[in-house]
Amino acid sequence: MLKKVVIAALATTIALPAVAQAVSQGDQMLSRIEGVQPGSLSTAELVELSAARGPDGDLFTAEQLVKTADNGTATRAAYGASEQVSAGRAQLAAQLGVNPADFSLSQLVRLNDAVKENDATTVRAIFQDAGVNAPATTILR
Repeated sequence: MLKKVVIAALATTIALPAVAQAVSQGDQMLSRIEGVQPGSLSTAELVELSAARGPDGDLFTAEQLVKTADNGTATRAAYGASEQVSAGRAQLAAQLGVNPADFSLSQLVRLNDAVKENDATTVRAIFQDAGVNAPATTILR
């Protein structure tokens, strides 16, 4: 009996570190490059998002994947995301003239792209998703 308990304890000790790091370093890096929270998209979705944002990409697919990432609040909470605003998020929000607490990082990245393209429809959609009641013209130049 003791032998079984020792073997079970060893197996758990060996397997635990692999389970504890649910998000690989590669996924963390690609998530940050794509502007989404690590753990909010699978590796396949991250690769698809990267391709969709490329020169021959599909913007609709990219938008859907970013929405999927934004809806991954449970995953982000499990990963350790907090309600605190990072310096990068605050800087991007300041450049756009919006409150960083109102938007996720991926929403701010999408908002920045929409402002660069002067796309009022996308700005309104992002505002609506974030629950911000303001006209798109407040940040479009």
